[in-house]
Amino acid sequence: MQGTRLEMTDHPSTDAQRWESYWSEVTREKIRVVWDAPADEGVAFDWPNIEAHADRSRPIVHLGCGHGRQTAFFGDHFPRVVGVDLSPTAIERARAHSAHPRVEYRVLDAVDPDAIAALHEELGDVNVYVRGVMHQLADELQGPFLAAALRLIGASGTLSVLELRRGAEQIFFPLVKLGLLPFLRPVLDNGIVPRGITPKRLRALLDPETHEVVSSVPTVLVRIALVGSRGFKVPAWHMSIRARSA
Repeated sequence: MQGTRLEMTDHPSTDAQRWESYWSEVTREKIRVVWDAPADEGVAFDWPNIEAHADRSRPIVHLGCGHGRQTAFFGDHFPRVVGVDLSPTAIERARAHSAHPRVEYRVLDAVDPDAIAALHEELGDVNVYVRGVMHQLADELQGPFLAAALRLIGASGTLSVLELRRGAEQIFFPLVKLGLLPFLRPVLDNGIVPRGITPKRLRALLDPETHEVVSSVPTVLVRIALVGSRGFKVPAWHMSIRARSA
């Protein structure tokens, strides 16, 4: 990625600060949210991969739900949905604009083990959905984040992960410099760096004695439109993970 990354200085120093700064900026300036799309052009495309393995009698937790535009979709498919995010501003937007009778939104840090333990104690084993979160986490945070998701699914839930393919970020930086993706600028300006993550990397973070990959397929995160063109599909992959049976 060296040579393509934009110069960025004076960023917030923690993930929580970076994301709150980002959500505050895009809300205040009315900037399009990065990767935003109506649910029928987003999570609905991923639904067959999720439905094939999730236990729909259990709740689902959406880790990193942002403003909830994708999260509310699950309200029509699960008995209880909890969307969580680091950013209070994102959660405020979700509550205001992505309400659903079976969906609730909470501020929660997924790498806080006490918060995750309390959520699991409250809900029991759940399904977990992660959409485009791990690809922007530093390597040292990917393991704790995954451990949190696995704690939540316990022995009976399913973890569904949809992530940006490593190398896809190379597409974006030149387009930002050319002014073709202005909505991505606040991400970079707040020090949030899309790195990408591979299925191999995620498998390496799993303990094969305790968890298994039940599905891994290539897919698309979203289609991004460009001025004067049909745009392009952002390459991604989906993986479903469960605890091994005793």
